[in-house]
Amino acid sequence: MHSTSATTLLAADQRAWNDVVGAIDLAERIVARAEVERMRALAAAGRLVRDLAADTPTRVREHDMVLRSLSAEIGAVARRSDRSVQRDIGDAIELVEHYPATLSRWEAGDITRAHVRTIVDCGAIVPIDARADFDTDAAALATHHSPGRLRRLLEQLADDMHPRSLVERHVDARAERCVRVVARGEGMSDLIVTTPTLLADAVYDRLTQQARMLIDTRAHVDAGADVDAHSCVDAADTRSIDQVRADLVTDMLLTVAPSADPT
Repeated sequence: MHSTSATTLLAADQRAWNDVVGAIDLAERIVARAEVERMRALAAAGRLVRDLAADTPTRVREHDMVLRSLSAEIGAVARRSDRSVQRDIGDAIELVEHYPATLSRWEAGDITRAHVRTIVDCGAIVPIDARADFDTDAAALATHHSPGRLRRLLEQLADDMHPRSLVERHVDARAERCVRVVARGEGMSDLIVTTPTLLADAVYDRLTQQARMLIDTRAHVDAGADVDAHSCVDAADTRSIDQVRADLVTDMLLTVAPSADPT
């Protein structure tokens, strides 16, 4: 009797287990279809703007005005800023017009939004005339790999499909190096440096090493250990490693004379 009850309970648990998994799978597929429907609607909005501005003498100006107006109205319905809607429209047009295979896989629930984002990101360097082949291959790969693994595969695929070598493209990309400031509000801003990856990694690694050294020294001070007499570490310092890195890069940029400075 006990054995029969246990077997019945186990079977019931298995059914409940399957029901939960099935419900989640169904919900994910419903969400995917809804997201694709939204993308198609946003792409239609972008095409409408393009058509309305196509025959006007001041086409670019008219396009921007119509886009802002329609984005503001969509934003009011979607409870999003008009700038966010404008970005969404651009992303939707790119996806719908250049990645139909990816869109179909997403709509079927075979891949996720993260897969789609990875495909579009990696496909950005692929020439338009090769984009259809990239889309087909990428969509097929996406059904078998996680977004992280997929990115590595697609970066190689995109590189193979590009008519110019990586070295040639890097020369052009390096010419775009720059520094820009983006205000975040509350008196804070992002200082963004676009530079070759090798240098960016080296800068970040150096900042991390110096930050850890300061934090380790701080720990010794807290423990009452002897430290270098020239150390300026404050025992009350509770900054995180991110905060220390930010303070270090600011201090070095403002106080150290660069090697490229002619003065």
